[in-house]
Amino acid sequence: MHVTIATLAVALMTTMFGCHRDYYRRQADLVARQLIQEKSLDPRWDSHDGSIEVDPQSRMFDPFCADHPPIPPDDAESHKLMHCVDGKPGYECWHANGNANSVENPNWKSYLPVNEQGQVVLSLARAYELALLNSTQLQAQHETLYLSALDVSLERFGFDTQLFAGFNGFLTTQGRLRNGDGLSRTNLQGQLGSNGQGIQWQRLGISGTNLVVGLANTILFNVAGNNTQTSSSLIDFTLIQPLLRGAGRERIMESLTQSERTLLSNVRQLERFRRGFYLQIATGRNPGAGPSRGGFGLGLPGGGNSNVGGFVGLLEQRQQIRNQQFNVRQLEAVLDQFKEYSEAGLVNAVQLKLFETSFYREQRVLLDAKTQYQTSLDDFKFLVGLPPDLDVIIDDPYLDRFELISDEINNRLIQIGDLRTEAGQAISLIQQATENYQDPGFVWPEDLDQRLSKLLPSVNAAQQIIDDIREQDFVQLEKDLANLGGKREPRSEYLKSLSDDVAAGKIISSIDRELFEVKTIPESEKLGQLLKSAVGEEIGAIEPDSGPSIQRRLVQLETELAKAKSRIDGFAETRQTLRGKALYDYLDLELQQAIPSQLAELNNIMLDLSLLQAQARSNSIEIINTDISSEHAIRIARCLRRDWMNARAALVDQYRNIEFVADQLEATVDLVFQGDLGNNSDNPLDLRYETGQLRAGFRFDAPIVRIAERNAYREALINYQQARRSFYRFEDAIKGDLRSLVRDLGRNRVRFELDRRSVQVQIENVEINRLELDRPVDSANNQIGTSTARNLTDAIVGLNDAQNSYLRTWVEYEVLRRNLDFDLGTMQLDESGFWVDPGKIDGSIGVRALALLGVEPDCQFCDDIDISTVELPAFEETTIPQDPPKSAEDEIQADPPARVRKQEAAESMAPLDSLVELEGPPVIRAEEIVPAEFGISAE
Repeated sequence: MHVTIATLAVALMTTMFGCHRDYYRRQADLVARQLIQEKSLDPRWDSHDGSIEVDPQSRMFDPFCADHPPIPPDDAESHKLMHCVDGKPGYECWHANGNANSVENPNWKSYLPVNEQGQVVLSLARAYELALLNSTQLQAQHETLYLSALDVSLERFGFDTQLFAGFNGFLTTQGRLRNGDGLSRTNLQGQLGSNGQGIQWQRLGISGTNLVVGLANTILFNVAGNNTQTSSSLIDFTLIQPLLRGAGRERIMESLTQSERTLLSNVRQLERFRRGFYLQIATGRNPGAGPSRGGFGLGLPGGGNSNVGGFVGLLEQRQQIRNQQFNVRQLEAVLDQFKEYSEAGLVNAVQLKLFETSFYREQRVLLDAKTQYQTSLDDFKFLVGLPPDLDVIIDDPYLDRFELISDEINNRLIQIGDLRTEAGQAISLIQQATENYQDPGFVWPEDLDQRLSKLLPSVNAAQQIIDDIREQDFVQLEKDLANLGGKREPRSEYLKSLSDDVAAGKIISSIDRELFEVKTIPESEKLGQLLKSAVGEEIGAIEPDSGPSIQRRLVQLETELAKAKSRIDGFAETRQTLRGKALYDYLDLELQQAIPSQLAELNNIMLDLSLLQAQARSNSIEIINTDISSEHAIRIARCLRRDWMNARAALVDQYRNIEFVADQLEATVDLVFQGDLGNNSDNPLDLRYETGQLRAGFRFDAPIVRIAERNAYREALINYQQARRSFYRFEDAIKGDLRSLVRDLGRNRVRFELDRRSVQVQIENVEINRLELDRPVDSANNQIGTSTARNLTDAIVGLNDAQNSYLRTWVEYEVLRRNLDFDLGTMQLDESGFWVDPGKIDGSIGVRALALLGVEPDCQFCDDIDISTVELPAFEETTIPQDPPKSAEDEIQADPPARVRKQEAAESMAPLDSLVELEGPPVIRAEEIVPAEFGISAE
């Protein structure tokens, strides 16, 4: 009796006070990390530590106990059914862990980079950092890999020695009539083992051998009558060895082998996904498939293209808005000039209306562009993991090179526009007070001096703008022209290379090779002439009809503004000497018409200066060369692309499945050995061989009915053939994508030079058509030419289109270059996960990538790669503002020790049988945390 009660007490204590949730969670984490790190020792995919922990700065972070989280906000009506359903009370402890007021981390916004206005300021680097912190998409990929590792742990467990044990205890009372002997009995029975199985050890061998060893003990106390005690013990074993069906490692090891291969595939696939995820944030490219618990599929791979999205797409849209704003300002300035000409009868109504229509159309384009930008920004926030209502501004210098007109000049154009509006309002007040001067009894207003004085701020501001032009814009223009001079030699080398590629047929192009000649780049002397022409230091080499320099125009304008200011200040004296029409004409000609004309001339000077700056800056922009054949690109990708490695493995998986399924077509022939040994008295330990037995034999099942197995086998054969076809279609798709990328890069190299020339031509076109406004009017009808408005509109809009095309081609080229780096499998990420720009992509790109990783090339897949022929280091500094990358030698020297440390860490992990000693953090329940800080209420 005492033995049974003690045994029962031990069983109850083990059940009640055994391992808790926290233990099993941490055990699973430790095992998963160990398995993932085992598969991550190769330097080509060694960035995974197997952790799925979320950073406390993340929006996804859960600050509460992982095993006892508070209940999240629920729908009010649905929540009632948790506590009472169909009149029956529900579970009482749903709120035992407290109530959370927020699903997301309540403190995540406090870690965001904000400016003084509370706006989140994002550069490309910061946007990617936030995506790494908050992207649910990326976190899901890490968790899929984690679960894939748990699948392996379960399959490995199937080959371990497995122990099962339990205890059952029953108190049975029987009536006297039930026993048939007229006696009542009360029995206390204890069984060691669950369901009477006792303690059982089970192990599966790699050839299919199944060994089961069991120990069972039953103790029966009769606590009524004579108080008798009965005890029985039994040790038994069963050994089954299949010989045909169900035997062999190809069948028994398949599930474990497949799970291990799937885990390796998922480790590699996550490594590829991480690179694709960077491109998704940077350029909007689909990152492709990530890890999958079902293994790698042989679908068509996602290829790179020139579509621009992500952060770079936002920068492009923002720059296009800037271009459109400048376009609208030009049209607005010319429209004001046309209105003045219309009032003077120099422009007919048709031309004015035509120009107004163009102006309003371009304003609508600007409105649409701004609206689309905000929509794209909201989409980008969602991609990064930020809420769309978060106030975000984009601030990154990546496309500043395409600010062909500086912010200072743009702002001054806006300022001049405001001055013209203010001056127009002041002049309108003067005209209202003086327009009836010819009427009998007209009296000149006493406050006319005060009305004129309202023109002084505009005149003074115009003078200040002239000073700023000399002190700032001329200096900036000189820097822009000097920068262009410094780019002439490398651009000459690049153009020669481009011309040679076109001549050799590497780039499909029917463009005249003269486009790529060095003469298309302005000579240094010409650059000096441009600068001197701007600031007024003209030399004899400048053509006589080049017109007055900007500096001379500024001097003349200063003189006119000084006269206007003097006339305003001295108007009181002038008023004493002039009367009637003479005074009105003086006001009209010398002030009311002169000052708007002077402000218009200032606006024209700024526009001319902006066009000169655009010409210099557009000629200074470079692109990084790519020089790789599609054939070489395919060989490199075959060696280095992780998804291509996985595709080969997936094809072999289908091949292996044939043997696995074919096993079921065989007959069942099993060797069976069984034996047991029991006790011969009430002593449960009195085990004797005399009471045992031993059996040996075999089981046979003829393969007569195999319809289901036959169909499964035929399906496996068909699946393999389909996998073969899918595999070479997979390869064909990669080859096609790479060939397309190489072609598109070559095309964009040519297009970029065409767009550069187009910008230059459109700048000249705008200048020519603007000069048309200053030429003498047609003597036949005393009007400006009828095509002037249309030509000028087309020139201004054409310049904007040329700028946008120039920008788009460069951005597309950079997107294609990144896509090529990714699709070759050579894309490198630094320790923070940022892309390392490889610089020029040529035939050595694969060797450089392998050298940085310290990996010897696999000659089976890339026979022509020879590391010894390539000079290192080769990777250039990344274009993203961040710490400079290490040299190739430093990387090679630092990488092996890191891998050694990683392997040592994996080998030093605690085995499963020691996990009971894990000491995790104390369990924190929701009600133990300050509600105001974490957004919960305790109940």
